[in-house]
Amino acid sequence: MWRLRRGGAILTFLVFALLAAGCGGGGTGDDPGDARSPDPTPASTTTSPPTTSPPTTTSTATKSSSGESDPEQPDTAGESWTVLVYVMGDTDLEMFALVDLEEMAQVDTTGDLNIVALVDRTPDVPGLSGYTDAGVLGSSDWEGTRQIVFSDGGVDLGEPPEGTDEVELNLGSSGSIAGFVAAGLNAFPADRTALVVWDHGAGWPGMGPDESDGDDVLNLAELREGVRAGLDEAGVERLDLIGFDACLMATYEVAAAVTDLADFLVASEELEPGHGWDYRALNALATGQAKTGDELGVAIAEGFLQHAVDYGTAAEVTLSVIDLEAFGGVQSALADFVEPMISYPSEAAPEVARAVRTAQQYGSSPNPEHASHIFDLGDFAAGLTGLGVDEEIANLQTAIDAAVLHKVAGPTAGRATGLSIYLPTDPTYFDPGYPELGFAPVWTDFLLSHHRAGTEIPEEVTARFLESDWSNLNEYFFDEDGINIVGYVDPAAEGAIAEAVIYYGVVDPADGELYVIGEEAGWVSDDGRGLVFAIYDLTILTVSDGIDTAYAYTDFLYDEELDLLLFDVPLVYEPSSAEGENVDLVLSLAIDGTTSEVVGEIYFQIDEYGQWSEFTADPSGYIWPIVQVVNDDESLTWVESGEVPLFADLPSLQYSFEPLDPGLTLVAELSIVDYAGNSDFLYLEDVVP
Repeated sequence: MWRLRRGGAILTFLVFALLAAGCGGGGTGDDPGDARSPDPTPASTTTSPPTTSPPTTTSTATKSSSGESDPEQPDTAGESWTVLVYVMGDTDLEMFALVDLEEMAQVDTTGDLNIVALVDRTPDVPGLSGYTDAGVLGSSDWEGTRQIVFSDGGVDLGEPPEGTDEVELNLGSSGSIAGFVAAGLNAFPADRTALVVWDHGAGWPGMGPDESDGDDVLNLAELREGVRAGLDEAGVERLDLIGFDACLMATYEVAAAVTDLADFLVASEELEPGHGWDYRALNALATGQAKTGDELGVAIAEGFLQHAVDYGTAAEVTLSVIDLEAFGGVQSALADFVEPMISYPSEAAPEVARAVRTAQQYGSSPNPEHASHIFDLGDFAAGLTGLGVDEEIANLQTAIDAAVLHKVAGPTAGRATGLSIYLPTDPTYFDPGYPELGFAPVWTDFLLSHHRAGTEIPEEVTARFLESDWSNLNEYFFDEDGINIVGYVDPAAEGAIAEAVIYYGVVDPADGELYVIGEEAGWVSDDGRGLVFAIYDLTILTVSDGIDTAYAYTDFLYDEELDLLLFDVPLVYEPSSAEGENVDLVLSLAIDGTTSEVVGEIYFQIDEYGQWSEFTADPSGYIWPIVQVVNDDESLTWVESGEVPLFADLPSLQYSFEPLDPGLTLVAELSIVDYAGNSDFLYLEDVVP
């Protein structure tokens, strides 16, 4: 029958009641993280993290955590700095680029500090309209690319970079970043240097795109090639710091790509809110608070966290400061960690598949085609404890702790260890371009060995219910918690089951269509009974703009360790202009499981290149919650929910879980999946009591 994808833990009636109290009618609050104008002044918000779950800061760097220099380190007082910022603003993030430029202007550059920004804006050309025509730094709007210099306490808005007649540069090319790095460091030689790359991010696929240059993405190979060429031309061996003000870039693959380009890496494991970093943190260089690359990284991380707190977006943020010299230890430990699992893939495969289901994930989406398939490396490894590689796990976690000198994390990312990795255990979603980059060859071997193990799974342990109809072995019943579904597998297959999920839907009495409205995880016993169990509490998520209401799909996870209820809700944004294109969105909601407070609420968008960013909507546009419809051939299609869209005034949208109407036809499917991706299901159809 129809099958979607995995969900989270079971949500009982009590939990739903708490959630309804926490966010039904609460809306998103006045969240300037969804800024509609380049106003750097945050306002109050209803989505600030509760005092019981504050963001966390962790530091293993003695200098950074104390604010005092290690006496064994050389005296760096009086050393000059040049900070390069590569602003790929030729995207829908253009507005946020202007905010960050204003922040750079607030940095004291009267001393030995220069900030050089290459800024690409979206031009107004046929078929492509600029995202904002606002001016910045006293200048009116411009089109194309400019190099802006903050030096000697002033700002030089500049012209296109010297040596080129181009008004519009393709910042998705290795040549552009090479030229910028070389020109910036040659024009402003300094004792210490940093480079920040700014835009959408996707982890190993890279950054971008540059929209008016063929949507060119700056992939990791191009980024590495360009920065290396620029450093060589400037006669600089390596940067003190390289940073990515973008989503999902604190990955193993990114660190491997830049490991010999800089001493320290600053990047986020999770998606970043639109406001990004607070560039006023560069004042730490002017005041002497930061003198080295790691100290600058800490100042950036702490400034970013405070920025997120001020904007009410701190629930999900992460930022890591990674020692790239120590990263070599992570590479060695990772090779030792995966070697036994590559040697014995069939034995490891079930545990690997289950560990992924519970690991901290970044860039998640109910639609697996849109998900990043990026997971926290240390948290994933912890899930394999007991497999027989405990020593290798401990060594890997020790190496990660040594490399991640400092990290900040909001309450929904409480299990973040500072470094993530690409981990698609389902070969359907493994990108064939990943091995071609060559930055994680051992990890690629591990992924491929896991996929091969799935093709060799013994027939007797494949996912299969003992009975495919409702008998004394498989049953369902209604009680005060909702509908309970019970099934059984052969006890020999119990250990091969990677997940159990209940998918549920209703038949619309108006058109007779079956709409799938959500998914949650069930349980598989580990005591030899072969028991599979799931509960659905018979509620549905509604979204309202105060005028109209529509149903929405929910992918729910309960994080027991963090006591958080996490919801991913797929949506589609439709611009009011006929020239614009629809945008796929994910609304990420986080609810405190004890207090029912909304601790996180943010909209993210995913483009066709897998690049993620916070979404900002034109309130005159429209939001369509989406659900899945079951076609005649039992395939599934995402469709808009409701007959009319909702206004895209995101702060005014309200959410509530409402009970299904008695008498509606309920359809549910209890699905099991083994580590090879084989699946079976129990299907029921009944009337809501």
